[in-house]
Amino acid sequence: MRSVPDRRCTARTCWLLALAAGLRLSAARGAAPYAAEAKSPAGRMRGTILRQLKSSKPRVRAAAVAKVDDLPAATAVKLLVEYGLASPFTDLRHASYAALLARADDQDVCDMLLERVKKSLSKQTADELTCGILCVLLSSELEPVRLGTGELLDAAVRQPGGRALLVTLAGELGLEADSTSLASLWKLSKLTVFEQVFAVSRAVVRALSRSERPEAIDALVEILGRVDGEVKADIARYLTTISGEPHALDAAQWRSWWQTNRATQAASSTGADHSTSDPAGRLLLPRPAPVYAPLYAAAPTKYYGLPIYAQRMMFVIDTSGSMSGLRLDAAKRELLFAIAGLPPGVWFNVLVFNGGVAAWSDTLQVASPENKALAAAFVLPQFAIGNTCTHDALLAAMAFDVEAIYFLTDGQPCGGSLSDPTAIVAAITMLNQDRLVSINTLGIGTDLPGSAFDIFLFSLAAANHGQYRRVDH
Repeated sequence: MRSVPDRRCTARTCWLLALAAGLRLSAARGAAPYAAEAKSPAGRMRGTILRQLKSSKPRVRAAAVAKVDDLPAATAVKLLVEYGLASPFTDLRHASYAALLARADDQDVCDMLLERVKKSLSKQTADELTCGILCVLLSSELEPVRLGTGELLDAAVRQPGGRALLVTLAGELGLEADSTSLASLWKLSKLTVFEQVFAVSRAVVRALSRSERPEAIDALVEILGRVDGEVKADIARYLTTISGEPHALDAAQWRSWWQTNRATQAASSTGADHSTSDPAGRLLLPRPAPVYAPLYAAAPTKYYGLPIYAQRMMFVIDTSGSMSGLRLDAAKRELLFAIAGLPPGVWFNVLVFNGGVAAWSDTLQVASPENKALAAAFVLPQFAIGNTCTHDALLAAMAFDVEAIYFLTDGQPCGGSLSDPTAIVAAITMLNQDRLVSINTLGIGTDLPGSAFDIFLFSLAAANHGQYRRVDH
């Protein structure tokens, strides 16, 4: 007996065939403009340039970048960004960046770049490509672009990964160290995000400090008069190093020095034969010996001889069993002396650790007489007991919004979430990559120089913008 076809199946089959035909027709209609565009002279030129940008030959890639000028602006920008800045070839990235810089005062081009950055930030996909685009936008002299870029950067720092993006941005501009990049860094220093986020301000200052070109020193001398804390000390230390002058933190004296010496510096850093400077403008001639004593003396207070410049800081003190007796008594005395000397307006906290971690306060506290007394009341009863959970203590300190950490301990890490010294240095340095906190270490009874404990504390400080001080009593 012959089976009868299921009419429902037959109907469904016909419907699917009709749908497929419709989709093919729609696709053909949609593809028609693109096919026509590809066959047009502009389309053929775009295809040729795109193939050349992907070439393995540097000469061919360079020629392709030069030809981009013949394309419509939107097409040119898209190629330079997606296939130029994103290229694995260093020469192509640099050439594309230069080509985009040449268009930085074109409002339409900048609008396209701003839109590209907005999309990256909204999708939280900001990366090195986004960083390159921001470098171009910062170079623009157009007021609407300046305002738009500032708003983007202010918004970016509040997003996951935003602070790291801005730190990377400053670093990239510092590596370029040409007049355009130095001017962009100076512009970055005038944005709200520079004033509000310590890591950004320190990253900008350190990027400027890579160069001794007059434009960099112009910016640093101006910035010195409107910053404080660790960033102000960074600038003063740099100016002292390159000049040998004893002006410490005095912005007015540094301005006066620069007004007198700028012409000489400019001649040295831009000489035709470059015999007196390197490509970054750093002098190659012998320079006066720096006089750091006034800078050291200008610190409002000190901790075991380490100068304290920070506006927001955390003191971390080891109260493990090995700290018992005179060691802990001396540590308390030095800590309370440092806290007593903190000037009005700075913020601080105290954290103690052994087998666990405890903070005096849940937040940083202003250095008022009342808070200094409360901190002393927290410190004095502490007693020595338990292990040395170094990593846990450092993590707890890094959870606060500080410029500097003063970390005192007398023993190798023992216990806690991580106890291998090398692993601790690596983990904390990674965490601090976009924070740029100064981690100063103080080692009590660290054995002979070069011991494992000595190397651990030295490495931790050296990798994290800090100083290491041995305390042999």
